[in-house]
Amino acid sequence: MSEVALTEQLDQAIEAMLRNPDAPLAGTDPQVAELVGIAVELRSLPGADFKARLKDELERETLMSTKAQSTQSTESPQSKIREGFRTFVRARLPADCKAEFISHAGAPAISLDWNMEQLAAAQSALTQEWGRDALLIGSGASIPIVADFKRTLGLDTVLVGFGLDDDNIHSPNEKYDLKSFHKGIRSWARILAALAEAPR
Repeated sequence: MSEVALTEQLDQAIEAMLRNPDAPLAGTDPQVAELVGIAVELRSLPGADFKARLKDELERETLMSTKAQSTQSTESPQSKIREGFRTFVRARLPADCKAEFISHAGAPAISLDWNMEQLAAAQSALTQEWGRDALLIGSGASIPIVADFKRTLGLDTVLVGFGLDDDNIHSPNEKYDLKSFHKGIRSWARILAALAEAPR
């Protein structure tokens, strides 16, 4: 839920409870409705104090809930996958062998608003260069600076790849087609021109 929508729902929920503390909060987001239960402990406060305190409590609880969900979505599945893989390997090791696992840098997942103007501009530029529709896809990779841009600066990053499935990236026989190289250069020229004209 957006911050604006949350604030509006909090205001509506508070007003409804002030009018009738025992009435159910019909039409309220389940998260907000659940948090309004805190108001039961605050009903003895005068009206203005009650409203301010309730809003503070609801926002604090919602923030904690959102942080907990964010932590679970970015850390918990990764940890489970890593531990599952390690257990799988250890269970199959010969008696005279051992395995050591070393964790390197990684980054939490990010996602873009697929309706953002800059993404549409880049997609259009790629379609013009390659003569076929450019597709938007989600993929897994580790480019930690992208997550840092989002977390620290609040900036979205548009990633455009020109690699092919048979490039064997990071392998001893990795390759990169000259066509991808040349059209990649031309693509970025088109993308930068399109971004310069896109609404900000």
